[in-house]
Amino acid sequence: MIVKEEGDSSQTNQAYDKLVAREDKRIISEKIDHLCAHNKSLVINQKYLIGISIHAISLVEAKTWEKSFIRVNMHPDHCVGIKQWLRRIDSQVAVGERFFKSETSGMFKAMPAL
Repeated sequence: MIVKEEGDSSQTNQAYDKLVAREDKRIISEKIDHLCAHNKSLVINQKYLIGISIHAISLVEAKTWEKSFIRVNMHPDHCVGIKQWLRRIDSQVAVGERFFKSETSGMFKAMPAL
């Protein structure tokens, strides 16, 4: 059961996506399982899911948030400059040319549009 979906490329969600999302989803799963096991006839609706999500976020430890912010270079006490950061994540950075392949110029392009 998916309670929410996070964007994993937005700078506003990077710290959450790194470590907190896993912990959050683990807690949500445990809480839903517990709720279902103790209330067999319960129909879980949006209100329950929102409540469980809010409760799960409050149970994530502060150190998990701190580690996440450090990992994405957004923690003010552990932030490094852009050059040092790019060297650190070099293996995960792809240059733009990698995503654009040169097109072959064939006779097909010379045909008039119909």
